[in-house]
Amino acid sequence: MAHIDLIFIALAIVAFSIYLVRLSHRISGAAYRIQQSIKRISDGDYDFSIALREKDYLKHVAADMNDLIVKLRKREEVIKRLSSEVKYMLFVLSEYEDIPDNFKELMTKTDESLRELFLEKPNATADTKIWADKIGGSGKETVNKPVPE
Repeated sequence: MAHIDLIFIALAIVAFSIYLVRLSHRISGAAYRIQQSIKRISDGDYDFSIALREKDYLKHVAADMNDLIVKLRKREEVIKRLSSEVKYMLFVLSEYEDIPDNFKELMTKTDESLRELFLEKPNATADTKIWADKIGGSGKETVNKPVPE
């Protein structure tokens, strides 16, 4: 009888150990994916979403992170658009002499700030570099030209 009790206890310990290992994988696997996603976000990569396994824990954290990624992606698109628009306005303004210098300076600073927000990513992609080349330098190189008649 004591022998059967020991076997039962050993089986219970083995079963509980297996349960604990599976439980830890559900937590640590999800935590690892979330940690890797945070690294990607800090590198400026917003073109992904966090996918966890069906039985993983921390799904509410992953869902919140996915919402954050979408919001950051939208903000990046707005920054790109605004910077392009400011750069275009600087180009148009460079055609006129009667625009106050302080306004041109404000537009240039605005452009620089927007570009800094977008271009400060440590691992800029090829698309980012192409976009930066298209919009050119800081905007300080604009030249006052006479108003066309």
